Amino acid sequence: MFGFLEDHLNKIKVNLKKEWQGMGCVQSKIPDIKGEGYHLKVKKTVAVGGSAKIMEVDPGGGKETMIVKKMVAFSKREEERILQEIDLYKKLENNKFVIDLEAHIVEDINHYLLFKRYSTNFLDYLETLKTRTTVDELKHLKYFSGIVLAIEELHSFEYAHLDIKPANILKSGDEIRMIDFGSATK
Repeated sequence: MFGFLEDHLNKIKVNLKKEWQGMGCVQSKIPDIKGEGYHLKVKKTVAVGGSAKIMEVDPGGGKETMIVKKMVAFSKREEERILQEIDLYKKLENNKFVIDLEAHIVEDINHYLLFKRYSTNFLDYLETLKTRTTVDELKHLKYFSGIVLAIEELHSFEYAHLDIKPANILKSGDEIRMIDFGSATK
């Protein structure tokens, strides 16, 4: 009785999947990323946000796993926002509390930002502190001072980050880095 409805819904699902694949949202096999002297093999998708997909990639040659932030410039405005984020990484490249942009690879409307992979974000790190009996206050004061210095330098370029949160601060060992300047505005 409802067979026609089921057929119609299946056709809609097939068309949506094709449309999403065209936008890079759904793919059965994620293609390699090539450019700027890199040939990156995508290992897995780590996160998907409102305007970006974060992927773990293998740069080959025995190098450590890296992270790629993929953004799609569907419009001129989106492309300007992406280029602004790249410009901010370049302006802040000497700040040791901001992640270093290793490369910017462009394939058609796809922009890939390549970064070093850090072991955890600050949100997950803060969760581990709940189980500790002691906390090194001086070490944490240095972390927060570093974050303030990064924000202060960003403000010196007359930009506000607008998305400061523990998940946008990465940590490996005693090293911390701010990330995600995609929402920054003048």
